[in-house]
Amino acid sequence: MQGRPTRDITTLPLPPTLKNKIVQAGFRDVRDFDGYRPVELAKELRVTQEEALSILRTIKENTSATTAAPAGSLFAEGKTAFEMITQTENRFVRTMCEDIDQMLGAGVPVGQLTEFCGVPGIGKTQIGMQLATSVQIPKEFGGSGGHCIYIGSFVVERVMEMAQAIIDFMQQQAQASNDPGKVQAAAALTVEDMLRHIHYYRIHDYVEQIALLNTLPAFLKEHPEVQLVVIDSITFHFRHDFDDYMARTRVLTSMAQTLMSLADEFRLAVTTKVTERTQGSAMLGDRDSNNQLIPALGESWGHACTNRVILYWRDGQRYAHLHKCPSQESKTVPFVVLSDGIRNLPQL
Repeated sequence: MQGRPTRDITTLPLPPTLKNKIVQAGFRDVRDFDGYRPVELAKELRVTQEEALSILRTIKENTSATTAAPAGSLFAEGKTAFEMITQTENRFVRTMCEDIDQMLGAGVPVGQLTEFCGVPGIGKTQIGMQLATSVQIPKEFGGSGGHCIYIGSFVVERVMEMAQAIIDFMQQQAQASNDPGKVQAAAALTVEDMLRHIHYYRIHDYVEQIALLNTLPAFLKEHPEVQLVVIDSITFHFRHDFDDYMARTRVLTSMAQTLMSLADEFRLAVTTKVTERTQGSAMLGDRDSNNQLIPALGESWGHACTNRVILYWRDGQRYAHLHKCPSQESKTVPFVVLSDGIRNLPQL
């Protein structure tokens, strides 16, 4: 691996069709091509020798030689357990549903990868849009005061409703407290400001999704105010465009590692959405079905996330079940989707 720097292959100026074949074959980094000749690469990717030669030339033209890392540098970034616990920040992004927040500890945790999964219509996108607005709650109100990167499904009119509800909530809290700091913070934030603080990206295939994730580190260094990344949905393009399941698993594993690294390095809360399918004869999304929910991307992806919340219907009511969390006990709570956003089930 000496002599060539690391670089994700999807960031190179190659035609989309070639990028698709490269990713499906399991290649991710330019160093994966070291030692390949055009004839061998053409067989591996099932492309012509001319296309294989073009790929190798593009890699050569867009990467420069570099010296290998000194021996032992693999361990240069290692940490002790004491360093890890002292560097841990107990910061969370609120969902605005107190029961879900308490179930997760105090909200969606920063520095971790949290997954919300469930059938279509259960509220995954609603939670994503809610988090994109609630991450902007000022620190004076116990919030993060951060910005958000949102990738995938997005309805700006719905976000405006949630943003206005948060502003109304802060103004009520400020008036009740008579705290000048809160009054000023509530008056300073507008719906327009909250929309400007959401960086939205729409992707069309899994190659664009992978390429975008690999360009995020540079963006995050330029925008340190970003404290949340929402991906809705992580599964869609991989369910419909991938025929090679082994290659898909390799790509998803690598993508999960990228997301976890981003969460840890930049102290972000990273949230993904996964659609689940039912196992049985009932129609997908049946509110009263008792059939078992099966993760759309299989168990391999389910093990990748730090926290996993399963959303489901029971007797016409939405529920959130904490299926996986290293610091909290498994728990199930009801929630509702109102015009204001995600909230507790009203008490009768």
